[in-house]
Order: sequence, then C-alpha cells, then structure tokens
Amino acid sequence: MRLNLSTLILLVVGIAIIAAALILTVGDEASEDDLLPGRIATPETPNPLAGPLFPSLNQASVIRVEMRDNHNDTLLIMQREEGAWQISEAVENPGTAPDPLLIANTIGDLVGLIAVDGFITEDLTDFGLDEPAFMLSMMTADETQFTLRIGRQNPSGNRYYALRNDDDTTIYMIPRNDITNLTALIDAPPYLPPPENST
Repeated sequence: MRLNLSTLILLVVGIAIIAAALILTVGDEASEDDLLPGRIATPETPNPLAGPLFPSLNQASVIRVEMRDNHNDTLLIMQREEGAWQISEAVENPGTAPDPLLIANTIGDLVGLIAVDGFITEDLTDFGLDEPAFMLSMMTADETQFTLRIGRQNPSGNRYYALRNDDDTTIYMIPRNDITNLTALIDAPPYLPPPENST
C-alpha cells in the first residue's frame, strides 16, 4: 500500500514528538538529593551552595577547636598557647604530648571542608539537625567563631546534613568520610603514641 504525502508528513511528525518526549523524560530524571525540599538548583545547573564552607577562614588564624559528640556527651578541645597546640579537654590522656602534625592536619581538614550540595528548608527534624549529633567549632585570634552542626546521614549513607554558623535554614551536604575522620578524634584524641619500652 502506497502512502500519500500527507500521511508521510504525519508519520514523521509523530516520530519526532515521541523522540522529543523520550529525551525530556531522561533529562528530567532527578536523583534522590534533587528531590529534597527547597532544592535551589535544577539538575541542569550547578548548586550555588556547593563549595568551601569556610572560604574566608585561614588555617593559621585558628587558635581553638572544639569537637563535641552530643549523643555521648564527649568533648575534645584543642587550643594554641604560645605557638604550641595543647589539648585542654579530652576523653582520655595517654600521658604523652599532643601530636602537632596530626592537629595541624585536623585543622586543615576542618577549615577545608567542602559542601557537595545544599538546599533551603525550615524543617530541621527530618535531617537530624533539631538535635545535632556533633558540633564542630573553630575560633580565630580575633575571637570570630566558625561552627558546623552535624545532623544525620542522607538515605544513601554517603553524606551528612549540616548547618553552618547561625544559619538555621540552609542545609549543606558534606561527604561522610570528611566528617567521620574528624569526629573520630573525639574518642581518639591526637596525642603522640607512647614510647616503646626499651629492653
């Protein structure tokens, strides 16, 4: 059976419409994080909340760091006194000096934390931020405070939800390992290892 010109045109237009619908459907597929309430960015544009959490903070200006595990009520305080870092509060003291290299690396990691995503919401409960699991704070020589309140992990288990400073509506998503590496020090403070017993 031969098709006339108008039938061919209708057939071509129909195929084009179906193809366009398929392309739009694939492009509109959102990830789990894209579906969070108050999402700022679209899948086609980068999220303006992603990036360094403390871009104006210089590691050399930090003189005090506090890390608190709110669930276990444990605290680690490190502060710089006369150019040397001291541990003024910790869950345990092995009787050795603080490890200056480990403390410097820890502060560098904390200052350099990066959010991979973020969104705006007033509902903190769903993200564990009404009662944060951890509090991480830094103070500079001019007594400026920089704080992170850490909530629960996202459903995929690869990010932590966090609030920065006094902002109660902007939630940042930080890689899980970046946070667990820092909070692990609360239970294992950065002291030098004890010297080996000589025989």
